[in-house]
Order: sequence, then C-alpha cells, then structure tokens
Amino acid sequence: MEKVTLFQEQIGPMLEQAGYVCILMELKGQGRKILEVSIERLDAVSVGIRDCVAVTRLVQAALEEKDPFGVDFSIEVSSPGPNRPLVSAIDFERFKGQRIKIVLKEAIFGHKVYEGMLQGLNDGAVALEKEPGSPDPQEGGQWPSTIPQNFIKSACLAPLSEKKRSESQHSKGNASKSPSRLTKVKER
Repeated sequence: MEKVTLFQEQIGPMLEQAGYVCILMELKGQGRKILEVSIERLDAVSVGIRDCVAVTRLVQAALEEKDPFGVDFSIEVSSPGPNRPLVSAIDFERFKGQRIKIVLKEAIFGHKVYEGMLQGLNDGAVALEKEPGSPDPQEGGQWPSTIPQNFIKSACLAPLSEKKRSESQHSKGNASKSPSRLTKVKER
C-alpha cells in the first residue's frame, strides 16, 4: 500500500475524533515536497482557516511520532472546494443527483471525459445520466449509462458556473424532446 494512503488511514480516526474527515491526501512536488490534505467537517459546516490550522497541527503531531515519508515537505490543508473529488463508493452515493465530471483511464465510445448527473453506484459502476439538452460527446455518439469504477481515472463534482447555468437554461427550452440514448457499458 502506498505510504500516503497508509498514513491517511492511520490518522483518519484522529481526524474524525476532532470532527473532520480527510477527503484526499497527496504528496506532490519536485525537490521539497508538499503534503496536500483536503478535508471536510463532519458537521457539514464549511471549512475555514481555523479548521485548516487545527488539522495542520494534528497532522504535524502524527508526523512527529513517525514520519513515513522520509523526505522534507510542507503541509497544505484546504477544503476540497466546489470541484470536490469523488474518491470512494460512499462519495458516489452521497452526491447522487449532483452534476459530476468523470475522466476515464481509457476511452468509452471514443471519449475519456463525461459530465452528467450522478445517479449513484450500482454493482461497482457509476450511474451517470446525460443532462437534458446537452450534446452527445460526438456526432451520432453514444452515452454510457454506467461506468465501472475501475475504468475511472478521476471524478469530481462539476457545478455549473453562472454563465453555463444560464446557457443550460436557455438550451433546455430549445432541446429536442427525443430521449437520450443510453447504452450499458459492460465491465471487461
């Protein structure tokens, strides 16, 4: 198991006891590394500067006991923001009904990126619904109704910007009433 993942699992209970959950932890950079820690509060209140400082201190204390990385690095703690990564099966259920963006390891129907409404997780596959009025990924292209989790390189929330939201509302009025084509993707 990767050192960062192991460390994240080790400090998880300590963070939960303090009222936080670690969404993502990554060791990045060349030369001096940065340990990026993305957190959420368990009470669903927005993460603030005091939260980041508190979690930084907890992570530093855990690292003083045992540093699993063996390199110099700094710690950056932040909220996941509006484009929150979806990293676990729980995330794909929790954010059901939200607009998401999925980047695939390999293309399905000729494309590696899909955006749509998250319908949840079914038998290890992410159910994704095409938004009304959105174009097919390619002319005459098909849309996967499910994408196996092991095909996914990354996934995150993808809220519409104000400009895109107004464009989407406008296009919904002009969208054809034909049903979207959904094709089941079979796991390899």
